[in-house]
Amino acid sequence: IPNPAKADLKNVDLKKHTAVKLNYLNEPVGFIPPNSFLRTDWRKQQKSTAAIRHKLIQTAELFFGDPYYWGGRSAYNPGLKSITTGTDCSGLVNLVYRVVGLDIPRDAQEQWMKCKKINPAELLPGDLVFISVANNPQKMGHVMIYSNGDFLIEAPQTNDVVHKISFQERVGLTLKELPNGTALKNNSSVFF
Repeated sequence: IPNPAKADLKNVDLKKHTAVKLNYLNEPVGFIPPNSFLRTDWRKQQKSTAAIRHKLIQTAELFFGDPYYWGGRSAYNPGLKSITTGTDCSGLVNLVYRVVGLDIPRDAQEQWMKCKKINPAELLPGDLVFISVANNPQKMGHVMIYSNGDFLIEAPQTNDVVHKISFQERVGLTLKELPNGTALKNNSSVFF
């Protein structure tokens, strides 16, 4: 079992804070909403894969409306003036997985390299969907979390916010119309 993300909650009144500092392996990694903390060691409860996937989606939804911030991996906290908070696409994925105790790489390319490749019909909530860099299908430039049905959760780009979006809105095709490696109009490709 990978080392989980931890926060020192001994002296923190979760009702008064909009974000709590998150440490991983004794290093500060960002801030997350206090209502996303697990009150017990959730992983020790022998949760089913479906329960873990459900918690991944619940956690990702806590970030809806948070601004995109390139290189970021913390919940948005407008009260912190000395630190810019927010998340980028791979930071969102990394943080969401860490909250439920799953340690995955930080960058989209490394996440892609570590993922099991699947067919679109096999997608389950919490699985990752990647978009390659234009004209380079071997280099992933964006990652999203599959939610359910035809929907994804993503931190899209600068001047935008974390949100839920359909495949149709995001890539111009429905999930059923997307075989693995489908080329998009901007010369990038979608991978599962």
